[in-house]
Amino acid sequence: MATAADLIKRSYYMAQVLDPREAIEGFEAEEGLNELNKVIDTWSSLSIYIPTYTILTIAVLANVSTYNITPAITQLSESNILDANNVQYPLIQIDLQRFNTLNFALSATAPTRPSEIFLQQDTATWLTMTKVRLFPVPDTTYTATLYAMQRLANVTYEQDLSLVIPKYVQAALEYELADALITIYGTTPAANFAENYAKAMMQVKAANRRDRSVQVANEFQSFRRFRPWGTYVD
Repeated sequence: MATAADLIKRSYYMAQVLDPREAIEGFEAEEGLNELNKVIDTWSSLSIYIPTYTILTIAVLANVSTYNITPAITQLSESNILDANNVQYPLIQIDLQRFNTLNFALSATAPTRPSEIFLQQDTATWLTMTKVRLFPVPDTTYTATLYAMQRLANVTYEQDLSLVIPKYVQAALEYELADALITIYGTTPAANFAENYAKAMMQVKAANRRDRSVQVANEFQSFRRFRPWGTYVD
């Protein structure tokens, strides 16, 4: 079992702040954990560092268009909605420009099946929670499924990292933490530290840089911008 404590100690050794024969002190353990969680927070803001998507299921209720998701979503890969007859429809993610044109109050007067989804990141809660906004306003109950990258959770000192962070990511995490400790303590690492650090980061990015899409769009489908509006297939 690889714990956060083990990773922090190895990072201290790699940074040459501590000798491998030295025991880690309480204040060093606390400082290391704080810096480790800072790294995790930074990685959580970039989907390239998040190993895989999470399958989120939302029980959509009639006339309820806003749902809170925790932890916060960093990136949405795909989403769909299922009606009572088990017919599945895509939910199209929209940007802020499109979201600002939506009239939820008007939609509530004639609710129907949602076809669009917007991830709303409010300033007060964006680190911990994402508001999922569905449009049009739902007319009945549905099941929405989201394939999303969510922020990585902070860890505790004795926590088993294998339960939250894949082992292939932990090596890069060690180097990232060691680099932060080098800056804090002003130490000089081994001559090959920079090369190994760059290699570890490159490998974790390469492992995470894969197609996370679950649904495949029709590549032959086009959108007609002028009358008659609509979609067609070449």
